[in-house]
Amino acid sequence: MLSEAPSSLCNRAIWLDGGSIREDGASESIVSNYLGSIRKHQRSTEGRVLLDHHPGRRKDFDQIVFIHECQLLGDHEQPIAHFTSGREARIRIGYGANSPLTNVAITFVCAFRNSQGQRIAYCSSDVVGTDLTSLPANGAVECIIPRLSFFPGTYSIDIGCKVGNGWSDFIYEAVEVEVVDGGFYATKLLPPGGGGDLLLEYIWDVSKS
Repeated sequence: MLSEAPSSLCNRAIWLDGGSIREDGASESIVSNYLGSIRKHQRSTEGRVLLDHHPGRRKDFDQIVFIHECQLLGDHEQPIAHFTSGREARIRIGYGANSPLTNVAITFVCAFRNSQGQRIAYCSSDVVGTDLTSLPANGAVECIIPRLSFFPGTYSIDIGCKVGNGWSDFIYEAVEVEVVDGGFYATKLLPPGGGGDLLLEYIWDVSKS
């Protein structure tokens, strides 16, 4: 458990760690760094994040469905601490509700952001036609990406759930994930840095006309 705590002094703050000063500076910066450390602490080596008090839940939703956990999984559904480009990636979302979710349309969403906070991909269960009209009150769903096509780097994942047409819960930057090079292309080469966040499958050929 974290022992650190920030203490405000007007527009400045002191972050104490075990009785010693870890940081001393502007309140906004200290609090931001402190919350960031909580997110990193929550994420274990198994890529699991507990989301009950996550700072990315910025609004009060009806929370008919409450998202309480996220876990990163790789091939064969084993827990992992990072994703590998060109390999299967799974995001398991643990949720809870007061009663079974029957006869109601449920939609889960995973949205990916790059290191600049720009959204680069949006995975929604309704877009691909997944039927989630009958779910138990407590359980988990998985967003499965058969072959991850992200350039190696650091990304964050927004996670949300809709009941009908309204958001029931949403967490910005619920989990941070590092994507490592997995030899996406047969040549084992990568585009130059700055060439974009996505690795596309493509071929080149000589025009016949």
